[in-house]
Amino acid sequence: MLELRDKEFSPFYFKNSKQQFKSINCTASLKNMFFFFDSKNGGYIYNKKELIPLPEKLSNLLKTAAINKAIFTDQENLYFGTIKNGIYTYNLKTNVYKNLSKKSGIYNNTVLGLKYGEGNLWAALDNGISKIDTKQLYSFYQDHTDALGTVYDAAFFNDNYYLASNTGIYSFNSNNELIFIQGSEGQTWNLSIFNDLLIANHNSGSYQIKDTLMSPINLDAGGVFYNKKTPSNKNILLEGTYTGISVIKKEKKKWLHQGIEGINFPVNKILFESDFIIWATHPYKGVFRIHLNQEYTKALKIKSFGAHFKQYKTNLHKINDTILFYNYQKWFQYFKENDSIGNFLKFKKFTNKDYISKEVGGSWFIDRKKTKEFIFTDNKFNEKLHLNPSEIKERLVAGHEKIIKKNDSIRIINLNDGISIFNIKKLKTIFRKTNRAPLIDKIYSNTKHFPINDTIITIPFKYSKTLNFEIYTPNQQRIKHSYILSGEINQKNTIDNGKIKIQNLPYGNYLISITNIEHKEKDKKIKNFYFKILPPWYLSYWMKLIYLLLLIIAIYTISKINKIKIRKQQIALQQEFNRETRKKINKIEKENLEKEIYSKKRELTNTTASIIKKNEIIVSLRGELNRLLDVSPNQYRSKRILDISKDSINNEKDWKMFESNFNELNEDFFKKLVTNYPKLTSKDLKLCAYIKTGLTSKEVAPLMGISLRGVELHRYRLRKKLNIQSNINITKFLQNFTKK
Repeated sequence: MLELRDKEFSPFYFKNSKQQFKSINCTASLKNMFFFFDSKNGGYIYNKKELIPLPEKLSNLLKTAAINKAIFTDQENLYFGTIKNGIYTYNLKTNVYKNLSKKSGIYNNTVLGLKYGEGNLWAALDNGISKIDTKQLYSFYQDHTDALGTVYDAAFFNDNYYLASNTGIYSFNSNNELIFIQGSEGQTWNLSIFNDLLIANHNSGSYQIKDTLMSPINLDAGGVFYNKKTPSNKNILLEGTYTGISVIKKEKKKWLHQGIEGINFPVNKILFESDFIIWATHPYKGVFRIHLNQEYTKALKIKSFGAHFKQYKTNLHKINDTILFYNYQKWFQYFKENDSIGNFLKFKKFTNKDYISKEVGGSWFIDRKKTKEFIFTDNKFNEKLHLNPSEIKERLVAGHEKIIKKNDSIRIINLNDGISIFNIKKLKTIFRKTNRAPLIDKIYSNTKHFPINDTIITIPFKYSKTLNFEIYTPNQQRIKHSYILSGEINQKNTIDNGKIKIQNLPYGNYLISITNIEHKEKDKKIKNFYFKILPPWYLSYWMKLIYLLLLIIAIYTISKINKIKIRKQQIALQQEFNRETRKKINKIEKENLEKEIYSKKRELTNTTASIIKKNEIIVSLRGELNRLLDVSPNQYRSKRILDISKDSINNEKDWKMFESNFNELNEDFFKKLVTNYPKLTSKDLKLCAYIKTGLTSKEVAPLMGISLRGVELHRYRLRKKLNIQSNINITKFLQNFTKK
């Protein structure tokens, strides 16, 4: 062994020792303790004061097994991993060492690495990994030769373990030596202690076991399933056999046996309701209630209750003087007052859990269907302890699971390849000491894992559709938990298999509180965990700010649009108002114009009529004067009157008055006529005006001072000048002339 000093290696000597170690192949250290193993000199522990060698026998075992690894688990215990023979444990205070090999339950004997944590030693093996409980809660005997087979029962008798298996009966001592009991080949169902004697119920009958020898008790009834002491006589034993029930007793070192008359069917379990009333189960025909005589030699009355159950196989139990039945994962009881069977409501919480055995302080149940765990209850049947170590979970004997009492502390579990032994007092103590609050191991969604810390964690909204929490309580297995979720959603529930699944959480702050529901209220530990679901992206702070800006823009835009719309509406209303006003004005103007035209027309008509009337009178007077001219005494004056009357008829003033009124009604009429027909004379224009006014030839004649025929002739000439066809009315032509 060398030590490094001033960058140089030099031989190292332990205090008070000049011995040199040159072949060290394994070391381990813990604080002020150091272990090393020298292939020539063996193993040593150095504590800075002295060099302490391992027991010589242990060092030789480690040499032979080829020590490979070593580790301190605490100040008192040291573990060695070997290549050939598994693991050795060594207690520094007691100098006691033990071997943990394939026979003890680890997968193989080649240990490549050791690691310790939270009371467990992990061994990396040549083929797999094993976990060793350093508190030694469970120890195992496992037979890898397949000689032992499946263990149906076990008993501790005269400092030895006895195992009843499907291959026979074996004894098993503290040196892990398995000894076959000669003559016990075949199925052995159970072992029992009767008056300080070990009795075995075998496929061929019942036997007494002493050391490694067995002697027959009853071979006449074929195989024996079960035996039960009679309450009235502790020296009499009833056996359930393949063919019925036998009564046996021992007198003067000789076994006496006799079949009970009237029972000729297989019986695999017997319970006493009273001294002489028993219940018996048939392997596949249910249960029977049997009245026996006082000598236990004859069945007086047998009643079958098999039809009361759904499943053919019924487990029979007596708990607190009540006859109970477990069938199809449900509990039933016998009601003596009306000789009937009904539901046992008190055990409703033990649905799917079968009863195994009773002991001082409580009872054992097993959940065969789901968890495959043992449950220990107090005398009030409150669940107190759950046993489900992974090392035995898949190794239980289905339908024949047992917990066998060795003494006040030690219990035995039968397995399909050996047995397991545990200390129930130590388990209860550790359970109380390790009563810790649950822990959250993982938080994840369908696509993402989230880191766990003591502060509040934030989870994006897109992952809140499904959130999974995996929880556990350190150093405890199969313990039941519950949770309470409070926040935007409030809910609570129990936790199955250590997993919580919460779906569709709205955003907000949440608290999830997890507790162990199996502990008493005062012992419960609560784990509080805070987390926050962030708002969806469309409700985030920045999006809300954007929404606010968009809202402001929208309000401004809408306001602007509304103002434009209002302005347009105002303009439209104003335009409509102007149109309506113009319409009204135009209407008024039109009405006024029509009135004015009407007035003008009326004035023109009146004026024309007046002129016509005047001219007619003058013409009439002229006619009279012309007739009186020859007889007139004063012809000069008469001619003078005729000339004046002629001038009155052709009075230019009358025409100007007519022309003025006419032009007001027919603007540009004369101008347009002259333009289109330049050859028209002033007389032609006058005639056109009279015709357009609607005057007849008779009415025109006085106005023009000519005769009616002269007017007609003038109209004819005018048609020629105006180029009017004969089929066209000249009056309508002239009235429509200015409209063209």
